[in-house]
Amino acid sequence: MMIEENFEKILFALRSIDERIDSLEEKIIIIGEKCDKMDNHINFINSVYDSVKTPFHYIMNCITLRSSMLHDRKREVPRMALR
Repeated sequence: MMIEENFEKILFALRSIDERIDSLEEKIIIIGEKCDKMDNHINFINSVYDSVKTPFHYIMNCITLRSSMLHDRKREVPRMALR
């Protein structure tokens, strides 16, 4: 009788472990699919950035240059007024 009870406990524990493994496998599949979607999204963002980075940097450099030129002119105006 004792051996049979122990066998039932072990069998119950194995079934429980098997169910948890099945659940984990399902979650891993879902996570893998989401990782694939994220990888596709990252590749898309990188390709968009690769196509716009040169024009974007050009525009930002122009803005920075013009901004510094305006800043320099503003500093020169008071000096000229004092002369």
